[in-house]
Amino acid sequence: MNHHKKVVCISGKGKLAIDCLLVLKNLQNFYKFDLLACPSRTQTPWQPSFSQVAQRANVPIVSLEQLYESNSDFLFISAQFDQIIDISNFPKSTFINIHLSLLPKYRGAMPVVWPIYYGDPCAGITIHEIDQGIDTGPVIYQKAIKISPQTRAKDLYETLIHIASKAFKKNAVTLLQGSYRATPQPIEGASFFTRADFARMPKELDPKRAADQVRRHAHALYFPEYQTATFQGKGVARCDVLPERSTAPAGTVVLEAPEGVRVATRDWDVWLTWADP
Repeated sequence: MNHHKKVVCISGKGKLAIDCLLVLKNLQNFYKFDLLACPSRTQTPWQPSFSQVAQRANVPIVSLEQLYESNSDFLFISAQFDQIIDISNFPKSTFINIHLSLLPKYRGAMPVVWPIYYGDPCAGITIHEIDQGIDTGPVIYQKAIKISPQTRAKDLYETLIHIASKAFKKNAVTLLQGSYRATPQPIEGASFFTRADFARMPKELDPKRAADQVRRHAHALYFPEYQTATFQGKGVARCDVLPERSTAPAGTVVLEAPEGVRVATRDWDVWLTWADP
């Protein structure tokens, strides 16, 4: 490693980390920096391998522990990195995170779940500085998108990864040069969720609630690589609110078909489409 150059480390997993790595690789010769890759400890098998792409691109792979021992100053970019970084080990370094929510909303885990579950009209991504908190650092860039009633967690995740990749490409040079402006996050509207919060969310849908609550619950949980909502123990891929008011008692199965069921709720009937077995 040439210690006279700036050192940039991209960390994380999957498509977002790969896209960021390739953007930096294309900028490397012009802006003259050393590039490192720090893969997450957990690589998701349904996503492309960040480690393999880094190896093919001849980018050295390091662990967070090796970075701690290096005493180097970095521009460290987290793209779905799965470890908490102790930035006090690098007092002169800059740490950047790409988070899949419109901070300060939905800091922490599962950020694509909560805007659907709570019926937000919009979701988005944030590029921000990392400070000693979790997703609390000053905001560099944000991009918002609308959420439709048909949007599910997996759909939103894929859309936000695409938007985050484009946002990183747009801001890469200012991040490298340190010429960006960062704005402190407001106190108002902040929220934080953990994996334990998600684990407490019931997986079984409750049709004795309003139809829109059932829809939001089903769609917030739809990420089939991990889980789906269930009804009577069967996986649910989609919930559509029908234009007919419910006349049967809430929770009644009005119609059954191989592909799903029609169920009465507190207000409107819903159609639950089964997930693939």
